[in-house]
Amino acid sequence: MPSYAITGATRGLGLELVRQFSSNPFNTIFGIVRDPDNAISLISLTKVNPNAHIIKGDVGNLELLAGAATAVSKVMGGGLDILIQA
Repeated sequence: MPSYAITGATRGLGLELVRQFSSNPFNTIFGIVRDPDNAISLISLTKVNPNAHIIKGDVGNLELLAGAATAVSKVMGGGLDILIQA
């Protein structure tokens, strides 16, 4: 089961990648966003696809990025297959 973390998943290419990858139930998808509470489209997507997860993070903030890595690690048991910066 491949796992993907996609930054910028609130809209645009990032959101579409989460949508495409999460359509396969064998994938585990992490949408990395700055403000999870305002990621309305992503929230809706995770309700339909339980293999998609919303993770708070920001590639411009090392503290938030480290927190995102920790959150992904907890779900995946320490590993991640692919990181996409959208």
